[in-house]
Amino acid sequence: MRKLHRLPNGFGSIKKLSGVRRKPWGAYPPTIEYHQNGNPVARKAIGYYETYQDALKALTEWNANPLGDSATFGEVLEAFLDAKFNGVKKYSKGTEKTIRGAAKNLEPLSRKMIDSISPNDLQRLVDSLPHKRAGVENIVSVIKQTFDYADRENLIRKNPARFLKINKPEDDEHGIPFSAEEIEKLWEHQTENTVRIILSLIYTGFRVGAIFSWEIRKETIYGGVKGVKREIPIHPYIQPFIRKLKITSETPLRREWKKTMKALGMNHTPHDCRHTFSWLCDTYGVDQISKHLMMGHSLGKDVESQVYSHRTMEQLKAEISKICR
Repeated sequence: MRKLHRLPNGFGSIKKLSGVRRKPWGAYPPTIEYHQNGNPVARKAIGYYETYQDALKALTEWNANPLGDSATFGEVLEAFLDAKFNGVKKYSKGTEKTIRGAAKNLEPLSRKMIDSISPNDLQRLVDSLPHKRAGVENIVSVIKQTFDYADRENLIRKNPARFLKINKPEDDEHGIPFSAEEIEKLWEHQTENTVRIILSLIYTGFRVGAIFSWEIRKETIYGGVKGVKREIPIHPYIQPFIRKLKITSETPLRREWKKTMKALGMNHTPHDCRHTFSWLCDTYGVDQISKHLMMGHSLGKDVESQVYSHRTMEQLKAEISKICR
C-alpha cells in the first residue's frame, strides 16, 4: 500500500474506519478543543468516502470554504437558541428569558457572515455595551455559546470568541454581609437544604446562579455564571455536605430563600453571600490576589498584580482555609 502523506498542522485528519464499509475513509475538521486530560474533543466528520483520495479532496475543499453555503451570525444564533430550548434538557422560563434578552444585544452582528467575524469585532461590541458588568457577562456567555455551537456544526474555521474578555470592572460592591452572629445561626440550622446552599455560597464566593451548573470535584468546585468560569478549593466547613445539596434548574430557590430568611429573622439577598465571602477573606487575612482570583475579579491594569497573579490550587486551599468560625 502506498504510504500516506502527513497532512499539514491545522488541516484536519483522515481516518480509515474499522470493519467492512462501502465508504471507510472519514474526513474530519482540525481539532479545536481538548478535554482536561489533554485528549481531543471529537468533531463531526465532514463526510465518509470510498477512497483516501476522495476524502483528501473533500477535506481540501472544506479548508477552502468550511461553510459551504455561508450563514450569517443571526441565522446561527437563531439555530443555537432553537437547539438549546427545544432539546432534551429543559430550562426554566426565567433562564430562557434571560438568555433571549441578552441575545437581543447582538443585533449589530446579525447580518455579518459568521465566519468573517474577528476577535476584534467581538471585543469592540462587548466594550461598547452600556450595561453593568452583570449584564455584559450574560451577553458574552451567549456569544461564546453561539460560536461553540457553530464550531460543533462545522460552520467556522476558528472560534473568535475564545479570546473575548470583559474589560468592565466589577460594579456589584453594594451589599450587606451576614454578621458573625448570623453565620453562627446558619450553622445551627445546617441540616436544612436551603441553609446549606446559603453556607455554600458564603464559603465559596460564587454568585447564586452558579450553583445550578457547579461541577463538584474531589476537593474543588468548578463553575461560574455569565461566561466567567473558575475553579476554587472547597472550604473544609462545607466539605461534609456540598455533594448532598438538592439543586436542580427548577429549584424554587427564591421562594425558599425568603421563607428561610423569615424563619431565621434575617434580611439578606442571595448576593449578600458573595459580599460575606469577601468580608471573611479580609477579616481572616486571605491575600488579596487569592481573594480576587477565587471571586473571579479582574485584576485590571495593575501590572504587578498581573505578573504575580499565579496561584496554585494548594496555595488557594491554604488561603481559603484561613477563614474560620
